[in-house]
Amino acid sequence: MKKFALTLALAVGLVAATAPAHAAFPIYPNPGTPNPATYSVTAANTGFLRAIFVGKDAADLVRLGVIVNGENRGFGLVNQTSTFGQVYNYGTINAGESIAYYLFNESKNQTYFLDPSLNGGVQHFWRANYSGTDFGYAVTGGFYSGEDLPRGGDFDYNDMSWVSTTGAIPEPATWAMMIMGFGLIGGALRSAKGRQTTRIRFA
Repeated sequence: MKKFALTLALAVGLVAATAPAHAAFPIYPNPGTPNPATYSVTAANTGFLRAIFVGKDAADLVRLGVIVNGENRGFGLVNQTSTFGQVYNYGTINAGESIAYYLFNESKNQTYFLDPSLNGGVQHFWRANYSGTDFGYAVTGGFYSGEDLPRGGDFDYNDMSWVSTTGAIPEPATWAMMIMGFGLIGGALRSAKGRQTTRIRFA
């Protein structure tokens, strides 16, 4: 039993030890200045559209929603309760379909869209390409950060940030279960080996 507990502790420790430092995400290069860009984003792959929470720097309660090819998929991540690396699956998507995220500031009952023309001409989003292993596994997609205040707030674009991907993502919980499963098998094998009796026969 002690060997099993030790194996389980080592497996959990291994998961914690391999957690990334997650300090390599893009940063909006012109804080205090409105982002002049407009974005037309389409899915690179057919599969599931997933958003991975990175962080927030905002006091208001903000929900992340998405519109895919004109269909509102509703809310997923929430800035005040989502944790780093948390994945929300917005459902299936086909390559080439449009992706338009939006932020709903529940505290102020206001919505800000990826299309600045829907925000009175103000861009509330910044987007950059992303490819990395900050979540403990390889992800390629788009890094988004947004402003959740009227008229763009302070334009530092860090009130809520996430990575969007349409590629296959191995869920972190799946990796943890696999590692613990290997540990359990190893512990069971060692335990069974320890119970074997050796008989010595004297002639």
